[in-house]
Amino acid sequence: MISEDLPGQVRSLFALRTSRLMGRQRLLSPAMLLAVAALAAGGIYLLDLFVLEPDVARQEALGHRRQAAAARRTAGRALREEQRRLRTVCEALAARRAPAEAFVRAASSLADLDAGWVCGPDGQVVASWRRGREGPAEPPEAYRAAAAAVIGGRTDAGLARLGEEVVVFAGRRQAADGSAHAARWGFVACRVRGGLLARIGAAVGGEVVLAAGQRIPEDVLADAEGQWSAWPAGSGRLSVSWPAVAVDGRSVGAFRADVALSESPARAEAARRAILATVSLAAAAVLLVLFGSRVLLVNPIARLARRLRAIERGRFSVSQLAQGLHAEPLMLAKRLQAALKAMNVLSRTDALTGLANRRQFDQDLERAHSEAQRYGHPLSVMVMDIDLFKAVNDTGGHQAGDEVIQAIARSIKRCCRKADRPARLGGDEFAVLLPQTTAMAAAVVAERIRKTIAARPFSINASEAHLTVSIGIADMTAGRPERPGDLVALADDALYAAKQLGRNRFVQAHELEEQQMWAAGGRECDRVEILRGKLAGLDTQFKALFVRALQEIVQVMERRDPHMADHARKVQYYSVLIGRKMGLPDQSLKRVELAALLHDIGMLALPDSVALCPGRLDDEQMETMRRHPLIGAIILDGMEFLEPVIPVVRSHHEWVDGSGYPEGLKGEQVPQVSRIVALADAFDAMTSRRAFRDEMTTEEAIEEIRASSGVQFDPAVVEAFVAVAGELGDKLTNVPLPKSSRQQAAASRSDRDEPAPAAVG
Repeated sequence: MISEDLPGQVRSLFALRTSRLMGRQRLLSPAMLLAVAALAAGGIYLLDLFVLEPDVARQEALGHRRQAAAARRTAGRALREEQRRLRTVCEALAARRAPAEAFVRAASSLADLDAGWVCGPDGQVVASWRRGREGPAEPPEAYRAAAAAVIGGRTDAGLARLGEEVVVFAGRRQAADGSAHAARWGFVACRVRGGLLARIGAAVGGEVVLAAGQRIPEDVLADAEGQWSAWPAGSGRLSVSWPAVAVDGRSVGAFRADVALSESPARAEAARRAILATVSLAAAAVLLVLFGSRVLLVNPIARLARRLRAIERGRFSVSQLAQGLHAEPLMLAKRLQAALKAMNVLSRTDALTGLANRRQFDQDLERAHSEAQRYGHPLSVMVMDIDLFKAVNDTGGHQAGDEVIQAIARSIKRCCRKADRPARLGGDEFAVLLPQTTAMAAAVVAERIRKTIAARPFSINASEAHLTVSIGIADMTAGRPERPGDLVALADDALYAAKQLGRNRFVQAHELEEQQMWAAGGRECDRVEILRGKLAGLDTQFKALFVRALQEIVQVMERRDPHMADHARKVQYYSVLIGRKMGLPDQSLKRVELAALLHDIGMLALPDSVALCPGRLDDEQMETMRRHPLIGAIILDGMEFLEPVIPVVRSHHEWVDGSGYPEGLKGEQVPQVSRIVALADAFDAMTSRRAFRDEMTTEEAIEEIRASSGVQFDPAVVEAFVAVAGELGDKLTNVPLPKSSRQQAAASRSDRDEPAPAAVG
């Protein structure tokens, strides 16, 4: 039916096309055919001008590029062969355990060597020889670059410049001969000229030279990485040039080879002429056919019109639209069929990931299940989803969630085999249909997908996070599924079991019955292990998000008042020092560290007239400021992972004698962490400059704290702090701060005309 197969726009197009087709046949007159012939000739000319000629040029350039790259690779292999020969010679000489002079004499006795030298472990030349020279071959500096590369372990052979000549060298450590200078390195070299260049030229198929400077013509072909350049040299030859680079990275010249051009450009030109001749003949034939079949076209057009009307009424199949048609009716019918095919693909593809959608997956599964039942073939299905995906949406928004889904879809597609059919079922749920695959083979694919996704970092709000997937696998042997939906249901059950076991794993459906994880008579230890796995998965997923949340809190404090963020970090530093001195366990120290960082978070809710007041607070402002511990506790209320910190934030301004605020707690009623943070808070406030007073020295602040022991501060905390101050001395106030905070604080302290905002202690 047309209402099922075609959209409304296509149906309306049918009526328009049907009315026009009959009128177009009147245009097939001799005059119009002559015009068509002229257009065909012009089209052939334009085809040659804009398609064939540029294609010939591209083919020629491509042939030159391939030939240049091949010449460069062939020359490189010949040069590496020479390096291997020199390595063999050097190994044989270095293995003799002879003195340096004997090594050099042995090298000079070989006719295919041009230089030899021995260096100490520091690269200093001990002995050297060079063919054609008396005495030392060159100053020691000429050998140091090659020696440094070998001694440093970067290479054992390569190019180097000795004086005015370029050589290929190789180096080896000499075998120990028992002397005081046993740790020496021997080197042999051969000039890059004559026989070596001839061997390279024989391999390349042309003459090869090494020039200190090479003038390359303009508009040449060049490798994108600068490995070679090529240009026509005339007389059917191609010049190829590539740099010669020494082991120290400096250029020592350029190799140039003149090679014979391949026959590909001539073949491309011949192909161009053949295409032009073929197209011309085809155009002439088409014109003759059109002229001769002018009358014969009426019937096909009428037939097409009747079919279009029948399709519109739902009495004809779209797949039969082009049967028995030709010329324009055939073209129109194929265009309609192509449009319908594209629409059919879109209707079966997930728009976000490009994978098959649920509809396509169900159809593929039904066919594969039917074949598996009929012929007894194996068939497996994997169902998977992203662990704790809601946290991604809550943290980065739906755009970040879509990006994560797209990235995971790409990973799944890469890990699947060619015969596998991945699909997105909806949301963060994916499935893979694996024809001709047992559960054991499907487990290999599932593990590859799981490892790939777990190892890949995902970017969420400019921070990296690692995500995992849980996978359920079912095959035809698990529960003997009678319907395709039964196979998916079994895989869903296995996926649920994987979630219960702690996520980031796969479970096969046939294991569920054996394991009986949640059976009524199951062992208590099994349940404990499952719950422990779930908690471990939660801890892994939320740890990065928790750290990110704390960083954002400090950034908010710093944007409003840089001194406030510095104050929190300083109090955190002093509090941890006191807690360690008091011997608190690691778990308590973590609570101290977190509570000190967030103790003044309630200040964020205070008005600027109080929080950023440049002078002393009046009575009304002071009353408002005294509410910040309660406000901070309200802000943190409801966050379970911060529950141990809330009492500390609420009571960090309580005094041990009961005269503090907001509730007047005293003695042991004040939590121990609060007493630690209170002292650290007061010490930083006393040693920090305010607009209405100067800062105290460290000694003055310590004396003030001692005087308040038993009144404002816990004597045990005071004792621990004084002990820490005595151990650190002047280093006590050297608090490590982020660079931006230190710069802002220093700029504020240096600007005495604009006092810093008061930080409430």
